[in-house]
Order: sequence, then C-alpha cells, then structure tokens
Amino acid sequence: MKKKCPCCGSSATKRNGTRNGVQHYKCCNCGRQFRAGVSISDDAIWQLYQTRKQSVGDIVVHYGLSTSTIKRHLSDIRILWSQLQISGGYVHLKTTCWGHNGGVLLTLDNVTRKPLYLEFINHETIDDYLEALDSIEKR
Repeated sequence: MKKKCPCCGSSATKRNGTRNGVQHYKCCNCGRQFRAGVSISDDAIWQLYQTRKQSVGDIVVHYGLSTSTIKRHLSDIRILWSQLQISGGYVHLKTTCWGHNGGVLLTLDNVTRKPLYLEFINHETIDDYLEALDSIEKR
C-alpha cells in the first residue's frame, strides 16, 4: 500500500531511506519528503501553544519533531477573529519572537484584557508597531 503525500495527497510516492529507524518517503509529484506515521494537525499544535500555554520547546518534546517543523506549523495557522473596540484605557503592545525568523505581535486592551490586534511577523520593526497602532486608531 502506497503512502499518500501529506502536502498534495498524491499516491505517487517512493521510499527515500530510513533515518534513526524511521522510514522516509518522497512524493514524485511535488517533491516533498515526509516520514511514515507522523501526522500532526495545526489545531492540535494551536491547542498546546495557545490554550495550554506550552512553549515551542515543549511542543517539540511532545511530538518528537524539530523546532523548525513546529514553527512552520504555527506560522501556517490562520485564525479568523474580529478585532474588538478599545474601551478607552491603555493599550499594551507585546512582541514574542522565536529566534531570528518569526514571532507574534499582540496588543491588549488594559481594561478588558482582550486582544485588539494580532499579527505574525518575520522581524520586529517599528513599522509593525505603527501598523498595529494605525489599525486600532482607525477603529
């Protein structure tokens, strides 16, 4: 039975060696390499990261995958939510970076403690903060 590619869903795959006793495969259509039996959902990672407040390092240990794989899954997550109106108090701006290649910028309303703005960023710049403030001011 052929393994299906997790990227494009094709059954045109071939074995691509073993590493640390785990069989690897390569998709003949899209060229993506993947491991047998390892599939994680973005929802499961988001639950650990956001709801259970697990760090990227904790998620890496939990799933036994690389840090870059977990970061890639987190950056692929798209959540639709409506940005709230400011209550008239202060706005807290906070950026959390994952090394040199990514992070999240979050602004919170001081009174309600609800998020007013959320954006995944590649590098922390003053333009990111200005864009967040501009978005809040427009509302």
